[in-house]
Amino acid sequence: MKKIISKIKSRAGFTLSEMLVTLAVMSLFSSAVLVGITTAFAVRRDSIIANDADILASMVADYITNELRTASKIDYKDEDGDGKSEYITYQSNESGFNKAALKLDNGRLIIRIESDGTLTDPSAAEKKYDVFSTAAYSDKSVCELEIKYLEFNSSDNNTVQVIFSIGASGEDGDIVSRDFTVGLLNGTEETTSDPSSP
Repeated sequence: MKKIISKIKSRAGFTLSEMLVTLAVMSLFSSAVLVGITTAFAVRRDSIIANDADILASMVADYITNELRTASKIDYKDEDGDGKSEYITYQSNESGFNKAALKLDNGRLIIRIESDGTLTDPSAAEKKYDVFSTAAYSDKSVCELEIKYLEFNSSDNNTVQVIFSIGASGEDGDIVSRDFTVGLLNGTEETTSDPSSP
């Protein structure tokens, strides 16, 4: 330390090798700090995304549960013939729809009013409504979420098994998934319908 101070006071100054060593040490230190900051931001981003996805998953699960627990006339629909029901139609005693379809549309959960209208507004037939606003899926500063997968199954007349997953829009992989069973207060008979029917 005394040697460095004496160098500063002397007119000779630092040698080229001493300057290069100092620059190398400063570069290494700056790189370490930069890596640490980048890692911290990445961890924070992942944490925010996971938290937002978990909140959205809870909202989806709560909505589906509230809709189906008092539903009747449930009909499972297999659109692509793979043996899995991508959506269901039902009479909603919760929302007042005579026949509604609960399904995915471009990664969003929608409820579509089928052709036989609603109990309160027959003019609403064939209209679809987003269950949640765009803000529920998107955090502009981080990423946009979407529901990647949705499936309905029934093992008996008193329950509906619901499986869904949520991920980042445009990215592979799921952030969070849910697999739960809704108990039907009214019971229902499982039916298989032509996917092309309303």
